[in-house]
Amino acid sequence: MRNRWLVVADDLIDTANCAVAFRRRGFGAAVSWASTGEPNFAESSVFSFHVDSGCMRASAATKRHEQALAEYLVAGRMMFKKIDSTMKGQPAADIAPTPLPHASRP
Repeated sequence: MRNRWLVVADDLIDTANCAVAFRRRGFGAAVSWASTGEPNFAESSVFSFHVDSGCMRASAATKRHEQALAEYLVAGRMMFKKIDSTMKGQPAADIAPTPLPHASRP
């Protein structure tokens, strides 16, 4: 079974660039910038979503990321969070709602 990914990016160029990078490695990829309700992942193993948070205040950026993760991060899908390379926008607020892998305890 191939890996399935959710890419979350704060601007459209990064959203598309990430999808292209996965596509070049043989993954089917889709890009979206609007909430569509029920996501249809059947066609692609990579869903790259533009959260459009680059110009938002920190609290709004966090809320927008929380909404996107709640809607699109489904079981069996790994997440790649793309941070703007120039650190514009609200990078701390963007990653605040990102779930961290759980460390196993002895």
